[in-house]
Amino acid sequence: MPSRLLSRSPSALPRTLSAPTRRGAADRFELHEKLGSGSTGTVWRAWDRQRSAEVALKILHQLDTSVVRRFKHEFRTLANLRHRHVVRFHELFEVDDQLFFSMEFIDGVEFLSWVWGFDEAPTMVDGGEFAFDADTKPNALQVAGPQVDYQRLRAVFAQLTEGLTHVHSAGYLHRDLKPSNLIVDRDGHLRILDFGLSASLLAPHVHELATAVGTIAYMAPEVAELRPADERADYYGVGVLLFEALTGRTPFPGDRIAQVLAAKATEDAPAPSTLVPGVPTDLDRLCQQLLARDPARRAGADELRRVFQVARRPSLRATEPPDHLARGSGSIAPPPVVGRNREMDQLTSDLGRACTAGFQCRLVVGSSGVGKSALADAFARRTSQNAVVLMGRCHDRETIPFRAVDELIDSLSHHISTLTPADRRALAASVATPLGSLLELFPVLRCLANDEPPVRGLLDPGTMRRQAFAALRELLTVMARTAPLALVIDDLHLADPDSLDLLGQVFRGQAAPPVLVVGLGRPGSVMDQLCAQSAKDGGPSHKVELAPLQGDEAELAARALASYMDVTLTDARSIAIDTGGHPGFMFEILRRAPTAEPQGAGYANGSADDRGATTPGLGLPTLASALTSNILELTAVAQRVLELLAVSDSVCTVDLAAEVIGTSLGEIAAAIDLLVDGNLVVATGRSHDDVFEFYHERIRDLADAALSNEAVAAIHYELAVALDRRGDPDRARVMRHWQLGGDVVQAAKCRTQLAASAAAGYELQRAAQLHEESLRAHLPLDLERHIRAELAKLYGFLGRQADSAAQYLAAARLSSGERALELSHAAADALLCAANVDAGGQLIEEVVTALGQAAPKSLLGQVATVVGGALASGLRRKRFAPRAEDSTEPRARLVVEALATASTRVGVLEPLRGRVYQQRHLEAARQLGDGALYARALCAEAVWRSARGPRRRQQVDLLLREAAEVSAYDRTPRNAARLTLARAMTCFMLGDLSSARPAIDEALDALDRCGDGRWWELRQAKTYASWIYWMTGDYAEFIRTVPRWAQEARERDDAFTYSMMTAATSNEAWLLADDVARAESQIEEAERTWTLHRIAPMRWYLASARANLELYRQSPAKALATLDAAEPAARKAGLAHVHALHASMTHLRLRATLASAAQATSPAQRKAQLASVAVLGRTLARLGTPCTQALAGLTFATHLELLGRRDEAIVAYRRSHLELCEAHLGGYALAARWRAASLQGGLEGETERVDVEQRHAATIVAPSRFFRHLLGG
Repeated sequence: MPSRLLSRSPSALPRTLSAPTRRGAADRFELHEKLGSGSTGTVWRAWDRQRSAEVALKILHQLDTSVVRRFKHEFRTLANLRHRHVVRFHELFEVDDQLFFSMEFIDGVEFLSWVWGFDEAPTMVDGGEFAFDADTKPNALQVAGPQVDYQRLRAVFAQLTEGLTHVHSAGYLHRDLKPSNLIVDRDGHLRILDFGLSASLLAPHVHELATAVGTIAYMAPEVAELRPADERADYYGVGVLLFEALTGRTPFPGDRIAQVLAAKATEDAPAPSTLVPGVPTDLDRLCQQLLARDPARRAGADELRRVFQVARRPSLRATEPPDHLARGSGSIAPPPVVGRNREMDQLTSDLGRACTAGFQCRLVVGSSGVGKSALADAFARRTSQNAVVLMGRCHDRETIPFRAVDELIDSLSHHISTLTPADRRALAASVATPLGSLLELFPVLRCLANDEPPVRGLLDPGTMRRQAFAALRELLTVMARTAPLALVIDDLHLADPDSLDLLGQVFRGQAAPPVLVVGLGRPGSVMDQLCAQSAKDGGPSHKVELAPLQGDEAELAARALASYMDVTLTDARSIAIDTGGHPGFMFEILRRAPTAEPQGAGYANGSADDRGATTPGLGLPTLASALTSNILELTAVAQRVLELLAVSDSVCTVDLAAEVIGTSLGEIAAAIDLLVDGNLVVATGRSHDDVFEFYHERIRDLADAALSNEAVAAIHYELAVALDRRGDPDRARVMRHWQLGGDVVQAAKCRTQLAASAAAGYELQRAAQLHEESLRAHLPLDLERHIRAELAKLYGFLGRQADSAAQYLAAARLSSGERALELSHAAADALLCAANVDAGGQLIEEVVTALGQAAPKSLLGQVATVVGGALASGLRRKRFAPRAEDSTEPRARLVVEALATASTRVGVLEPLRGRVYQQRHLEAARQLGDGALYARALCAEAVWRSARGPRRRQQVDLLLREAAEVSAYDRTPRNAARLTLARAMTCFMLGDLSSARPAIDEALDALDRCGDGRWWELRQAKTYASWIYWMTGDYAEFIRTVPRWAQEARERDDAFTYSMMTAATSNEAWLLADDVARAESQIEEAERTWTLHRIAPMRWYLASARANLELYRQSPAKALATLDAAEPAARKAGLAHVHALHASMTHLRLRATLASAAQATSPAQRKAQLASVAVLGRTLARLGTPCTQALAGLTFATHLELLGRRDEAIVAYRRSHLELCEAHLGGYALAARWRAASLQGGLEGETERVDVEQRHAATIVAPSRFFRHLLGG
């Protein structure tokens, strides 16, 4: 993509890059002029309000996964590559699915324009993936030759040589050198631009280095022929640039790609002197050497330095020493990792252990420059032949969600893209969790499943995160089955809270993928937190502290680094001692080594005048001298600037420094000159909007250590005042300075803005953390109230219901009127979700009372209200009249919401009282005129009425039909899900399992797509689903889902649902596994939860579970005693009026009585109990549903068996099996068939019995015991 970063004057109206709702990037950039565009993106000249500087903004508009990876790669390649002849990259952003990065804006002209003295550079002709320069076509210039300024040419090629060799020494190829990617500013300083096609030399891959990318005219022959390329391919591009600068044309002009490629492959380039006269001999010869077709014969850096008089100087990456350059191979070969054999062996062993024992984690902690990254790179090289190693780094200059894992996810995407389409499809199909949420969080993974439908807007943030994390966990698990898998994350100490949450969710517990995770970072809060959490969880995590090298190993490292930097080192021991064996410090000393200039050097700068102490016998400065001598010699203003920079963020503008320090721009510019000369800072210029930053973090540490706490706080405060006055869009930056400057109120306001942006980007942990930090300070009431309400909402999404309720209550106490009631209602809802029924029930009663909707306290009053309400609704049946939402009163809407909560939650405690609230809820929702709320009320009314049994079937159908009609006014997925759930619940209550099963599956799917912002509805669906799976005999689905749902409930602090899934009706899961001890422990755990005893149905469920357990133990007497103790309270609470519960109570007592009769020791006792069985059986049959009638038939068969009427019992069991199948009572039908076969005996009967047991061996561990438990006999 062409990127002509030129500007003469704005040619377009300014516009704003609106976006960033995330991390303070909103409205940060004002776009001024489009500088270039291509098939994948656009480059703009823009104003960066945060930096108060003009920048170039590169915006990606094609979201193809390979393009996204390449775009990020370009930024990450150059972000830390600092050189005066390489364009400076600033920050990478991802905002509203848009990727862009900012970089240094160069006000200048293109390379050839400068050399020829033209005002404008040649333009580019778009050619899709490739491009021709317009000047490759014949024109007058090619005939007469250009007017070359040879002084300029030699100077600018010297700069190009210096910049390009620095890029190569850092381990990268450019791969697209051409005039439009080389800009010369008005002072004659060159910058190399546009590294979008760059590739790494440090870890070359054939797919990277053997790819035809770049511009045809400047492309080396080996690149065009798809052969592996190295830095000599870039030098071929330099040769084309030199040829064009001398002759005005490229060596192989042509209109067709094939024509140019054929000429490059078969012909030698002509000498420039054969085309134009007067070409200097050394340039003519160098040009021909650079354009050699054979890379082995091609000139390189040494020839360029000699011709253009460039000094050889150490040139390394800013953060750590690079790998050694192996000239023989033409690529950069990695050096041996000195002194890290033990750590390397540990990592290799960890990878092997992950394959056999499951997930492993190794945290490598050490100071900056100690060799963590080198260790990780060496480990990757060692294991990459036999394992998949995915590497990533947390970059501090990136404003993107989940930044600690983003590059790792990019690596995962790249690996997936190398698979065949069939393998990608198979990999996607192996992940059971829907991939939509994962692809929403990380779009670069769409290469895995391009056809996955989008889920944005369908799920709430909490659900989306959970689904995405689960899908990623499964994806890594599947990948690890095919090959050992290692994930390496560098600079993990910079991780954001949401990345840590992702890592914790994906790699925690028994379901963690069998992979090795290697995290590298500096010691501090984040790494300490990770180590502490791992120790707390008891997980397979190990910490390695990477210390500086010692003794011989330190000396060997010093020699290796000096050899690479071409520094003659006679006493490596002295450097090792001076630096304490720290490789980064060795670099600081060696980079100041004096080097000889080439004879007659002109352009290149000389070596620095190092002052202070030197290392004995070397002529090199000591480490302390190298870092401090220049600081001590600064002027007072320069020292103030350095102090300001130490306290500020990574960069500072000239005018901001002047404003904070209180001096003129001229004084600041002079101070920056001194700082630059002393190698203490680097700067883009000296004008008011130019920026400067530390040359190295060690200098920041020294400057920071010299400041007192009071001085630091004062500078922070002045910075906050200045930045807020400017309206700085980076609220995180402003917040930090307010906080450290002592103004906690202003800091809290900034955090509130940041939390809102984080929540909008699904960074819920980070948003909650920001609010928590604000609440540690004393704040104004209105601000504290707002923060607590927002924090409560976030806690709800994160499943912390008790914490959510506490924050809502605290906010309510700071409020008054309807706002206080609204917050109290939200608190009650959260408390009831957490099964704190005492506090939640009392609170919702207080809310409805304050709203004038209190139910009568006496039982008689409640009965009268229900009867009167039923009569009134029958007499004045009014049709629903929809009203616009903005025309409804907030209080009326609050009344509906409060009554809805009271009807469902209070109804669990006191069904009759809940019925009063439901009647009022229905009428209030109708009067409000909101279609969604009225449909919800109609669904609730249908469920209430279905509880009375099949005689209410017609009423239920009418209510659901009306709910469907009303939902048409507000067609949303949630309304549809509610209606489907109501159908499933009513079908179950009416005993229609054939309709209930498909309806509950549809409801679960619909609610999952909607998200669980209303957890109560989803937990209702899961509770009913567990009942339906059990009753229909779908034990496989029952076992698959119930434990998972139980875990989800525990994570959400939902004691009610957790107990329902483990200790109440779903306690049968443990009996299927023949785990009596676990079944009993779960019941006892629930019985100890005092809040559950206030819930009448839960008391009955626990009692019935214990009675059921005693039946399984073949202790019917204890089962009957348990039922005798529990039934009076259940009937008093009105549970017998709930048809399904009445049936459940009757059937359980019937089974217990049958079991007791089977164990009776006297004929009289057996006779009495069988008489009771007959009565209970008739009662069960009279309940009138297919389920109760089929179950009554089953007990009749067991009754016959106990009477000794074997043949009749076999016939009855066979008939019962058919009836139970028709009623969709699959488990009981299976028991009937098993018992009939057992009674029949003989070869046929025994074969059938064994077949039944073996077919279900995967779900029923002890079939004989289990079926007898179901039958009761």
